[in-house]
Amino acid sequence: MRRILSALLLPALFIGAPASADDLEVPRCVEVTKSAPWVSYGHNHMVRIHNGCERAVRCEVSTDATPQPTNVEIAPDTTRELLTRRGSPSSVFEARVDCDEIR
Repeated sequence: MRRILSALLLPALFIGAPASADDLEVPRCVEVTKSAPWVSYGHNHMVRIHNGCERAVRCEVSTDATPQPTNVEIAPDTTRELLTRRGSPSSVFEARVDCDEIR
């Protein structure tokens, strides 16, 4: 039974989870997901941003595990994936994403 449960839950580590409980200030046309896939030495914290807006967006991304913000510009209809922490012992993290359209 444990083997079956593990087989069902393992793929969930690689699928992005909606970051709805996190601190997000983004336009409606921007979608943010996060994931923490397991690698041989811990979890990599990934934040994925898809810009579905008609204009480019500028985003500031940080997490509770990596508070130093990273700035990124994302063209329209483009997705960027940011590695915010490599080899974390925790698979759980909070993303902070603040995006504005570039005028």
